Amino acid sequence: MKINRSGSQPSGTGPAPSCANRGSREPIVPGGSRMTRFTATALSLLLGPAGTASASTEPQGMTVTRSGSQPSNKGSDQYFTGPVRVDPLFQPKAPSRVSGAYVSFEPGARSAWHTHPLGQTLIVTAGTGWVQEWNGEKQEIRPGDVVWTPPGVKHWHGATATSGMTHIAIQESLDGKNVEWMEKVSDEQYGKTASAPGPSALLSVAPRLGDVGAVSPALEGYTQRVLLGDLWKRPGLSPRDRSIVTLAALVARSQTVELPFYLNLALDNGLRPAELSEIITHLAAKEVFAGRTIGSDQLPPASGPRLPLDEAAEAQRAARVAEDFGQVAPGVVQYTTDLLFLDLWLRPALAPRDRSLATVSALVATGQVAQITFHLNRAMDNGLTKTEASETLAQLAFYAGWPNVFSALPVVKSVLEKRPGAPPPANRGSIMRLKLTVGGKVATATLVDSATARDFVSLMPMTLTMDDLFKREKFGHLPRALSGDGEGARTYEVGDVVYWPPGPDVAVFYRHDGQRIPAPGITVLARIDSGVEAFSAPGPLRVTIERLE
Repeated sequence: MKINRSGSQPSGTGPAPSCANRGSREPIVPGGSRMTRFTATALSLLLGPAGTASASTEPQGMTVTRSGSQPSNKGSDQYFTGPVRVDPLFQPKAPSRVSGAYVSFEPGARSAWHTHPLGQTLIVTAGTGWVQEWNGEKQEIRPGDVVWTPPGVKHWHGATATSGMTHIAIQESLDGKNVEWMEKVSDEQYGKTASAPGPSALLSVAPRLGDVGAVSPALEGYTQRVLLGDLWKRPGLSPRDRSIVTLAALVARSQTVELPFYLNLALDNGLRPAELSEIITHLAAKEVFAGRTIGSDQLPPASGPRLPLDEAAEAQRAARVAEDFGQVAPGVVQYTTDLLFLDLWLRPALAPRDRSLATVSALVATGQVAQITFHLNRAMDNGLTKTEASETLAQLAFYAGWPNVFSALPVVKSVLEKRPGAPPPANRGSIMRLKLTVGGKVATATLVDSATARDFVSLMPMTLTMDDLFKREKFGHLPRALSGDGEGARTYEVGDVVYWPPGPDVAVFYRHDGQRIPAPGITVLARIDSGVEAFSAPGPLRVTIERLE
């Protein structure tokens, strides 16, 4: 098994990819490859346990399959552990035998052990996952990573225990078969090499922080019971992300005494040495890195390829800063653009979301509330959810102090209220009301003012069969895709009625599990005012959605 890390290969003008050999292969089909949440599983599941796929014989010519024109599917319990969603991308068309799909895994979800007769390629698009081949070490994979598994290599893949993952899976068939399913990955196999420590691990290393009890038994009690026994186990923010928040606060406040303990904990929680190197200074990490035999080969180079730049957003930011401060401090404005936003923020060793999380944490920890609005919005644009932002403040209360967190709360509240998809202020008049009839019970909802929501209304009245997907929402298939308003949101609230492409599906969230929605995200259509509990009934429900006159 080989993993090409995102950013590890330089850009250039190499030879164009050849299409000549594609006709000799057959893709994964629904039922043919049971990859973790993101692989060719989607297609495999549609075919069945044999993993067979037959190429269609459509007329020659270019074909465009529109986003949302193919329904989503749940991963089969026979081949997956945990909730898995499969969104087919393409099926084989003769003479080609290649197919692909988006596969999305909830935290803890994974495929069974399996092999592919002609190998498989995974392209990670969102979240954090694990891959492992038989008798090999479990490896972490992140967005942009490409995983190649050779023919006949026994392996599994899926989400980590604390983060969901989505990937594209591409495979081929040999003699009509693209996968050989084997036994499921046991909880012991899945967790044996897990990097995130449990509560007992946290408590066992707590004494390294110093004998607090000798000076203040009460503080020791709070540390053991609340800090290590409760805070680090709260849902909504993974242990890995809590390590980023904590390290950012400690470094920003020059609290170096605790750094060795929390650096080790961060490595145990899944942060890579390269990511740590991007978060903290070399001096602060030197002792820990040496103790764990982390060499320079595991650290990001000073120069190298950079992430793609959102030129429109950067131009808007630079123009605004230049207008406000260009006459006062042109040198600061220039360095801000050249060194920070055109260089530091584009370094590939730390994901933009994680870099934003560290920045927001450091701003809160040092009381720099004036910069929080810009950087929190940037963090949420980069994938941080409202739930994760909330848990970041809870974590910082213990590591940066309640005064700093309460100073930041009004700013954070203002940002969240103004984000796209946020509930309208209480004094704002409703645009349109909806009635959702569920098995004799009625729920009412207020429509969001957007083109997608108005397109949704054009389908009414409609009656759908809605079933559980991840035991937090009921979802049903729409008769057609809805018009889009841009990139989807990655978070949700209980009572949200959302459009979930590429299904095209509509979903109603009746429970919050603290997890982020994988790409391509969701679009809020309406928010239920009353009666959302009707959707928590087990099993499929017949739901009629209509305008409330």
